[in-house]
Amino acid sequence: MRWILATVSAFFMITLGALDVDMSGRYENTFYPQMYDSRLKMTDINKFRLDLQGKIDERIDFQANYNIELYDGKTYFVASECIPEDVLKEYADSVGYPHDRIDNLYSYHYSNSYYLDNANLTLYWKDFDLRVGKQLIPWGTGYSRNPTDCFHYKNILDPTYDKRGINAFKLGWNLTMSTRIIAIMSVDDDWETSKRAVKFSSRLLDYDFSLSYVRLTQRFFGESVPSTQITDQLGADISGQLLGLGIWAEAAWRYPEDIDCYMQILAGTDYTLDNGLYLMAEYFYNERGEDTSDDYTFYDWVNLLDGSIESLGRNYAFTMAQYPITELMNGSLYVLYNASDGSAMLYPWVDFTLGDNIESDIVVYLPVGNHNSEYGASDIGGMLRLKVYF
Repeated sequence: MRWILATVSAFFMITLGALDVDMSGRYENTFYPQMYDSRLKMTDINKFRLDLQGKIDERIDFQANYNIELYDGKTYFVASECIPEDVLKEYADSVGYPHDRIDNLYSYHYSNSYYLDNANLTLYWKDFDLRVGKQLIPWGTGYSRNPTDCFHYKNILDPTYDKRGINAFKLGWNLTMSTRIIAIMSVDDDWETSKRAVKFSSRLLDYDFSLSYVRLTQRFFGESVPSTQITDQLGADISGQLLGLGIWAEAAWRYPEDIDCYMQILAGTDYTLDNGLYLMAEYFYNERGEDTSDDYTFYDWVNLLDGSIESLGRNYAFTMAQYPITELMNGSLYVLYNASDGSAMLYPWVDFTLGDNIESDIVVYLPVGNHNSEYGASDIGGMLRLKVYF
């Protein structure tokens, strides 16, 4: 067996060398301490990622990364740990279920995973390119949220972290140096549920902008079982500078089959002072959200935890202030505010470099608000992440 493995490994390395493949990657450990009912619970994640990138010839290149994620500590979460007690009690009374049965019905378990991600081939012609395989579809100009992005989930408390690729065909057509049309299809069970999209992007008066259309399937938890809605989405975004400020905005109008249409709008600005202090602010309007925490239902919370929706409220503000403390250390303060229910999440963040290829992040999550609000429902927590690149 050993000589077989050695032969396969040698053949693999020789093939990579012949194809001019670059290999890199990283190891990271992420530790999450979190308070639950006055008890400190802990989750620890070890992640290894190997990146491959290379060219087959002048017109074809490929990339891929293989990931291993190992979970330890608290990996099983139930409804009563994530949803306010009043909401659970009201729902349990309405359906005649005991609380422990609801925990069994609505729970989530983080399990070890091994997966190939962002594995794709790209073929180039004079004015066209075609990418096939698992890939990232970077849509939208927002930092904290991207209303136009129907392809990836963004963690608002860690918006720049890795996103998983989707299996898709993407055809690009370069009309001019600054104007491009792309068409995308992400394959599902059948044609109707497969996600299809087209996007036109260009530049006007020093502003980059795009217009898009997406036909997608949305999943919502309802009274009994998860339901799906075929949805048409129209989107637009723009970015540029005005009076020394960076500005951006994006908007999406969604038209589901069986529920009312709604829109989501995000607008943001940023500025860097002479002393290096970086300031950013974003406003997000979610027409599908509720006006107060009293309007949040059990299924609103379930859809939020499942990732079917990203917000409970209607109006949000997101701000960030970042300052270079030293050449190797930055200090930041993020504030996420839900103006609909008055809750907020404050999270100071320190990132620093320990060596040429070693980085670390220390974050503290400080919730503010009543126990039924979106951010006040959680308790104090944090994150410690160590990354080693090779």
